Amino acid sequence: MLLAAVCVLGIMVLVAYLGSLAGPRMTLGGPRQARCPGTVAVRAMDDRLDARAAKDVEMTVGFLFVDTGASCGLQITRGVARFHPDLPAAPDLTIQAGSDVVKRILRREQTVESAVAVGEMEIDGSEAEAARFFSYFAPSPAGPARH
Repeated sequence: MLLAAVCVLGIMVLVAYLGSLAGPRMTLGGPRQARCPGTVAVRAMDDRLDARAAKDVEMTVGFLFVDTGASCGLQITRGVARFHPDLPAAPDLTIQAGSDVVKRILRREQTVESAVAVGEMEIDGSEAEAARFFSYFAPSPAGPARH
């Protein structure tokens, strides 16, 4: 019995140690947000989809991040969002922007229209459709102000 307790304690210490090596998790609204890649922000969007508002939506959006060179996609199908780790083959829209711009839009600190107007975002497709796409998601929690 004592040996089992010592083994369990040892495993708990090992898990805690390994977790500390990984450092804090990168979350969209957390303190490490400035270093959170755009693909992580897009991946987190699926949890923020308003399924009722998107219940009749069929839309695929590709993201090209100019600051990292990364790309990914997000597909909405009848109230369900699905992350694509690569750029989808035939997206309805393709958004090209820096990670910080996409994160500001997700936090509702900037609009699609203003990002396009100042040259921070390019859209292959309709600007109105891009704004509609982002409207299906609940705002991300605000992190430290970074503009």
